[in-house]
Amino acid sequence: RLVADAPREVIEVPTVPGPVRVVVIGRRDARLPLLTVHDAGGNYHHSWTRLQRFSASEAFFERSCWMHVSLPGHAEHTPRVEWGAGDDPAAKTPSLSIEQLARVLGEVVDALGVSTFVGVGAGAGAGILLRLATDRPRALRGLVLVSPCVVPASSWERWALGAAARAVESARGRGQRAAEDAANALASMQLSPRFLAANHSWVTNLAVSLQSMDAHAVAAVLRAAAERDAVDAKRLERIRHVPTLLALGRGAGAATWYVGAFHRGADADALRDAIDPAVLNDVMDERHLGNLAGAVEDAETMALSLGLFLDSL
Repeated sequence: RLVADAPREVIEVPTVPGPVRVVVIGRRDARLPLLTVHDAGGNYHHSWTRLQRFSASEAFFERSCWMHVSLPGHAEHTPRVEWGAGDDPAAKTPSLSIEQLARVLGEVVDALGVSTFVGVGAGAGAGILLRLATDRPRALRGLVLVSPCVVPASSWERWALGAAARAVESARGRGQRAAEDAANALASMQLSPRFLAANHSWVTNLAVSLQSMDAHAVAAVLRAAAERDAVDAKRLERIRHVPTLLALGRGAGAATWYVGAFHRGADADALRDAIDPAVLNDVMDERHLGNLAGAVEDAETMALSLGLFLDSL
């Protein structure tokens, strides 16, 4: 109810690759705005709706607002991104990098006129946000990173992200069944079988969204995550003293090797080495949860951690 009653504003920001939709929930002049960037393969609905619901309180909206960023082509029913010219399909297939997407995010921040904010990212979105943070450390009041992309993807992760990108592209215009196949490919990378078995509507909702998103843009971000470069240690040094909340889901071993391939323990270790322990809040989930555990599966617990983290800023 608090979320429904909060002020709501939808902003379309023109950027070099294409328009970016930002949904602001709460007062834009809040003391601690939370700028969110979703994981590859979906948009803000799929990464942040559950965390937003469990975080809602009068105290939250007195100090903070949500600024949900959907990457180019990822918001439902936005104009298709014009990636190339002419009739050559290959020219219209985008090639993006996480670094380029970080620059796009910088364009969005500038357009919003936000001088300081708390960055909240999941998966590839956390990787994009982290790279922006290293370029603008003074703008960060804090970072909340859920299974971030910091080091290059493992061979399993590259394969899985590539397969998901192909599934998304092949599902374009082929109806709900094909979209559900693509949604299942995405969900199996991010969430545990236990959660998906109990929450099939999450996959159904993602499938519906995929049909109104730019399939080439979604695939481009998946491939960007697969081909990401490492954030080097000197660059990470710039955010050493930025308060950081790190949440990492764990795969459940051989029975769920697909989720386990996305554990990103090496990514978390790189951050632990770089960020001052005095400002690092490490929420290591010991249960067998998927990559989006903090944002989706265990959103209620994550909301409590987020509230305490914001209290400390």
